[in-house]
Amino acid sequence: MIHKEQIEKLTLECIETFEHKAELFIVEITVNASNTIRVFVDSDSSIDISDCIKISRHIESNLDREIEDYELNVSSYGLDQSIIMMRQFKKHIGKSVHFVLLNKEDFKAEIISAEGETLIVKTIPKKKKEEGVEKTFLISDIQKAKLIITFK
Repeated sequence: MIHKEQIEKLTLECIETFEHKAELFIVEITVNASNTIRVFVDSDSSIDISDCIKISRHIESNLDREIEDYELNVSSYGLDQSIIMMRQFKKHIGKSVHFVLLNKEDFKAEIISAEGETLIVKTIPKKKKEEGVEKTFLISDIQKAKLIITFK
């Protein structure tokens, strides 16, 4: 069986070869029992499909299909996926996010600050006459956080 740690090591090796390596980071790697490998990478600025292709080819060149068959998917972390890492929250400071906390509190807010394990946000009022409220909570308090995509 292919191990997650092996894929993480190969991914990091490849990222080290990039000119913009400081901006790239691994968000999530999964390897299931049937050797379906999923690698999600992100960037502090932007990530290009050629980056994903390069990572995929590097992983493939270091795995032997004669020994073990596998399916490999390398992609950027999509806008439709939940934000899960502090580095992602920092990337989205000033943007609106739909939060669901573990205590079931559900609200939309703009990220003001993301430091250590703490987020500071300003809620987006449901009614125009209401004021937004500043909230502070830990990233571990979040059940789900999705970027609100707007087209202006």
